[in-house]
Amino acid sequence: MIGWQIAATGAISLVGATIGALVLFQERLLYHPGIPSRAHDGNPADYGLTFSDVPLVAADGTLLHAWLLHAPSPGGGRLGSSGPAGRRRAAGPATVLYFHGNAGNISHRLPDAVRWVRDVGVHVLLVSYRGYGQSQGVPAPAIDPSRVWVFGRSLGGAVGLALAAANPPPALAGVIVENTFTSINSMIDVVLPPLRWAKPLNRNVWDSAGVVGRLDLPMLFMSGADDELVPPRMMKALAIREFVERAASAAASAAGGGAGARRLGSGGGQRLGGGGEGNRLGGTGTGRSRLTEETPLLPKGEL
Repeated sequence: MIGWQIAATGAISLVGATIGALVLFQERLLYHPGIPSRAHDGNPADYGLTFSDVPLVAADGTLLHAWLLHAPSPGGGRLGSSGPAGRRRAAGPATVLYFHGNAGNISHRLPDAVRWVRDVGVHVLLVSYRGYGQSQGVPAPAIDPSRVWVFGRSLGGAVGLALAAANPPPALAGVIVENTFTSINSMIDVVLPPLRWAKPLNRNVWDSAGVVGRLDLPMLFMSGADDELVPPRMMKALAIREFVERAASAAASAAGGGAGARRLGSGGGQRLGGGGEGNRLGGTGTGRSRLTEETPLLPKGEL
């Protein structure tokens, strides 16, 4: 066999091996439950919080694990449980459904979750993905889904948006995403540009850009300008996509006339802590979305 044939055979073999590895092991490239550890590093009690172990059973019978961190007694949170005139709201604090990034487990998010509980005054349900953390515990108190806010950081943002798309209003109160991406295929361009050609093989698309425009509920987009992994422009793209799609939908409704037409940004506003006016994350119904830029709350470089 002459030299060029040997080289061509080697190149074809290398490409074939690369394609095979991407097809077989792409989940290992994206999901890292063992970094920094699979085991829990502490629990909410270490932070002085009361909590419940929550077992969740998926449709296929897979047992998942979560922690429900209990909010302080009424009035303990910064956003409070009182109305405009100091009246107590019988509904109590809202619940934030917290989806973390692609590495570690729910115990590594406790410092952030504690701030939600103490500073915002909400319950926080920290959920472990399949293959992350552990599964154990006893049934927890029921949660009112109409008062559940979904929070997702990085990969968790894509999970939260997908969950909201599968559960239209009034199933959820709203969505908060921080430093998430438009899609995994877009992240391939950023993190692994030599593998752009392999995008058709990607099973883990997480197409948030294709989902966000279909959502009709209050949303808050938080973008860390110093994020070294997920480009801030992706957060802006998601916020702009959501705003444009919602404006177009509102315009179409208005053009149709009738009592069903609603204005963009209409509605009364909700406080996460269960309050009345002021300190709003967004309106009810077709509430206005917001984009904020701030320093990331966790170390840089998490997907």
